[in-house]
Amino acid sequence: IALGAMPVTSVYAADCANTSVTQYRSANTGNWNVPATWECSDDGTNWQVPTTNTPTNANSFITIRNGHNVTVSANVTADQLTIDAGGQVTVSTGITWTLNNGTGATDITVNGTIENSGTMADVGNAVLVFSSGSIYRHAQNGGVIPSSVDFAPVTWNSASTVEITGITNTVPASGLNQSFGNFTWNSTGQLAGTLSLGGNLTTINGNFTIPSTGAGAIRINGSATDITVNVGGNYTQSAGTLIFSSGTGDVTFNVGGNFSVSNGVFNMSNNDAAVGTVNLTGNFTHTGGTIREIALNTGNFNFLTGTHSFTSGGTVTGDINFVVNSGATLNMGTSTMSGNAFTLSNGGTLGIGSPNGITTAPTASGNIQTTTRTYNTGANYTYNGTANQATGNGLPATVNNLTIDNTGGAGNNIVTLGASHTVNGVLTFTNGNIATGANSIILPVAATV
Repeated sequence: IALGAMPVTSVYAADCANTSVTQYRSANTGNWNVPATWECSDDGTNWQVPTTNTPTNANSFITIRNGHNVTVSANVTADQLTIDAGGQVTVSTGITWTLNNGTGATDITVNGTIENSGTMADVGNAVLVFSSGSIYRHAQNGGVIPSSVDFAPVTWNSASTVEITGITNTVPASGLNQSFGNFTWNSTGQLAGTLSLGGNLTTINGNFTIPSTGAGAIRINGSATDITVNVGGNYTQSAGTLIFSSGTGDVTFNVGGNFSVSNGVFNMSNNDAAVGTVNLTGNFTHTGGTIREIALNTGNFNFLTGTHSFTSGGTVTGDINFVVNSGATLNMGTSTMSGNAFTLSNGGTLGIGSPNGITTAPTASGNIQTTTRTYNTGANYTYNGTANQATGNGLPATVNNLTIDNTGGAGNNIVTLGASHTVNGVLTFTNGNIATGANSIILPVAATV
């Protein structure tokens, strides 16, 4: 007997067996404890919407699928859970979502998002892994960020993100002192006043971003202990206030990527005894907002080995110092640097784009306009403007290397000497010309062109 096409129907009469082999996956967005939110299967192949049951740690695998937001609106325990990229679990205020250490090496794998307004608890040292691209959103005042203090362990991929969005007047009670991927503080409802992070936020392997601290501020250090904060990626501040230290302890801020402040306040010290230091590997961009130091000590920006661009536009107040280290190149373009002091170290390179070159204090002219300016004779100087330039009276009488790379085009690419200069190393012509006038470029025997 040849049978025609038969309709595919569920192999279950009414509901899954809901045993340790039963799997659940989200069918749509909804509450965790509503059966219609889920599909269940006892074999991983045939799926149906349950009529009574919803997943717990008594079942097998649980999956939150892409595009679904499952809200934990009543206390529940879960195990062997995966949140797919694009999926989300939202823990409601006053609710406890307990994660259980069951079978398998990883109990909770987050590829999507957890938004936590309640409590994430642990039974038996559950293993919680935040994968690349995942997000943990701390949407509450105070509370606890999941950490290896509560779970065993919590792992943050360097491309995962922690977002702090719900703080009003109390920082998380624990969980800041761990190695994060990206870290974002965006608490728009934060009240006036300063909240101390207690020296706990020290390791961010990805980007550190501050879109908002509301009407208040956050402070890294308020003690007598020196603190080092390592940011593997970029530091970006578009609003809010970050204070390095209000105690006597120094803060060293190592940024492996770019530094950018476009709005808000970046305060490097509130205490006369504390020194704030930024060690920068990437570019410096300050197009708005304020970088300041309001005590009697200093705030320091050190440009480390490599090539950096400098973009100005914001306000700098207090004793803010800039140092270009040996092996570092700082390209100024047409930007101007303000602050307390500038030092171009021996072995460092300054890219000069201003038509007025570099000048000595207190002239408000040229690329460097700090109160004091130190241009070392063992440093390198590159004139790379796009219009005619004067060297300026800041160019030392003796330099290591001098490069002319003015791309202004014929007749608009001339660098005019203001005095005679000795080049001990290499005189390089890449673009443009030198107009010596009554002055000279002097090349000792060891020098080359």
